[in-house]
Amino acid sequence: MSAQSTKTKVAVPILVGAVILGLVALIGLGSDNPKVDDCLPGAATSGSTVTAGAKLMPLKAGTYKVGSPFGPRDGAFHYGQDFEAPLGTPIYAALDGTVREAGPASGFGTWVVIDSTVDGKKLSTVYGHEPASSLKVHEGDKVSAGTQLATVGSEGESSGPHLHFEVWPGGRLDGGKAVDPMPWLKGAGDPGSSGQSSDPAQLAAVVGPASPDASTPASPRAPPAGDASDTPAAAAGGDLPPLPARMGSEAHWQVDTVRVARAVAQKFPQLQTIGGWRPQDAYPDHPSGRAADIMIPGWDTPAGKALGDQIADYVMANKDVFQVQYIIWRQVYRPAQGASNTMEDRGSPTQNHFDHVHVTTVGHGMPTPGQRYGLAPGGVTQGPAAGAGAGCGPAAPGAGGAGLRPGSVPAAFEPWIIKAGTTCAEVPAPIIAAQLENESGFNVEAYNAGSQATGPAQFLPATWAAKGVDGDGNGTKDPRSIPDAVMTQAAYDCELAKIAKDDLAKGKLKGDLTELYLSMYNCGPGATEAQGGVCQNSQTLNYVRNIPAAAQAKFAGAANLGISGGTFGARVVAAAARWRGQPYVWGGGDIHGPTGGQGGGQSGFDCSGLALNAIATASGGQIVLNHLASDQLHDPRGRSVPTAALAPGDLVFPAGDNPGHVAIYAGNGQMVEAPDFGQVVKVSPVANLGAGFQARRFG
Repeated sequence: MSAQSTKTKVAVPILVGAVILGLVALIGLGSDNPKVDDCLPGAATSGSTVTAGAKLMPLKAGTYKVGSPFGPRDGAFHYGQDFEAPLGTPIYAALDGTVREAGPASGFGTWVVIDSTVDGKKLSTVYGHEPASSLKVHEGDKVSAGTQLATVGSEGESSGPHLHFEVWPGGRLDGGKAVDPMPWLKGAGDPGSSGQSSDPAQLAAVVGPASPDASTPASPRAPPAGDASDTPAAAAGGDLPPLPARMGSEAHWQVDTVRVARAVAQKFPQLQTIGGWRPQDAYPDHPSGRAADIMIPGWDTPAGKALGDQIADYVMANKDVFQVQYIIWRQVYRPAQGASNTMEDRGSPTQNHFDHVHVTTVGHGMPTPGQRYGLAPGGVTQGPAAGAGAGCGPAAPGAGGAGLRPGSVPAAFEPWIIKAGTTCAEVPAPIIAAQLENESGFNVEAYNAGSQATGPAQFLPATWAAKGVDGDGNGTKDPRSIPDAVMTQAAYDCELAKIAKDDLAKGKLKGDLTELYLSMYNCGPGATEAQGGVCQNSQTLNYVRNIPAAAQAKFAGAANLGISGGTFGARVVAAAARWRGQPYVWGGGDIHGPTGGQGGGQSGFDCSGLALNAIATASGGQIVLNHLASDQLHDPRGRSVPTAALAPGDLVFPAGDNPGHVAIYAGNGQMVEAPDFGQVVKVSPVANLGAGFQARRFG
């Protein structure tokens, strides 16, 4: 059944058969009550190569992270792959073709449909949720791969700024069938790179036979030159924050080295030192500023090795973004091109690279005034053991909940604050939490009769009408809804942060960026610009002073998460809490972190995967539980604990000998859990387990 080609398009109905087949394939494989995997393997597809033009990613590398995947979702079927990106990020055509539709579409708000010919057959690519005002193409236009179509928005049934991207062999409006875009995109080039892919077979198809000296790796493509608005960072409206002073200095580093150090510091906040520049060395990498040494805390423990593995795999998974030449970790040399090899024994942990991950980049020269570095790339993978499908890699430790202190906000707000904290680099989760506390005390019914400000984020009616976001995708925008209010606050903060950053660069504003966008939120962007800085009324001055202070004092998580110290139970809680915000994936999670579920796909945790990771991390790998909740309840290495004597770190289960769920007790009547499909790792009341719940203590 296909959608009709009308000016107002309708969503394709749920494919009941596909859901049933997915369930049949999964029955008996996981640890929790099976429903539908969040990231099922896509429909069979050959991922056809393009014989008459390039195949490109629809967004530039470094401007997005992979979001909701193709497959069953919330009782329906999600026919595309979401790419989360800040408002205004440019969207590009993935193939040469003809614009079939460019305008309003039900559910999408606005979409663009491009019909292409691939291997002699019709194929449509679909781009959804962009603002109508951003459209740069019209129906009937001929476009080339890499042509900008529009910019990322949050129109229609959207839970936040993202591109919804679909692939339809046979045609979106001509009776075709949707396939998973991620396998199809494998090997696609970056917009602006002439479609040159890292996939050798596709390169041959696109640009012809390899040159005689193709055995010598070509120099990686330099960052795009020209106006800063052409760079991923400017397009995304954000930039990587500087390396924290507590970790080290960026002095003497070239551009690519600064970029990788900043991204690693942001993704792995538990790190303590990133260095590497020195004026003299046997090799030119360090003196030239092309090398960084990422020091691994507890490198000689199982947890330290796992952390180093994750960092090494994250860097190599994004080697093109970071312009990596090679890395060395635990005596293994891993080049960007070619096979890895084990190096000779140099006699010490440092010389053998056991206590640090060494990264050498291409460099691309020393930073210039106003240098931009882009955003930390997503697409994180942890190597073959993760089992993740293309584009469905797990986030690095701390990428979800490490920035927000466990239990510091009401449980209903926590997953949304964590998600909102990924909207842009300038507006982290602790700031969002402190702002909500200041605005309403997390009161969803808050209302100011004088101004008519409504809901937990206290939006004025006119501002809400212009800026409101459908945070949970239920088709409505309600300022009293926690998802809608939190995601709108973050999106608006990020919009204001971009305005403030641009004004700072132009000399129109002076002051601290965070204080400036908070001033704009409180007294308006026009008033802030008119005064050349923070509005000088007492309310705004208190607002911009109190929110950053509360963010640091009340809501910011500890940098090292406390995993390496404290009691065993405290380490269990910290190990589980660092993964807050990771998606629930049936069968996901192992001792190293989030993984794809049964059959691969999106990375995350199910309930027992989270429990086994927390226990293994806290015990330094000495206690590895089975990936099944009932086995964990009866594991003889633990002991039964009366619920009246619960302590942080205890595993808690519903009543019964064969429970379908397990969580980690966090104290104060709360637990850390991976609750169910469509949700994320979060803190919840332990009372949700029901009467007669039971506990088991390890360590």
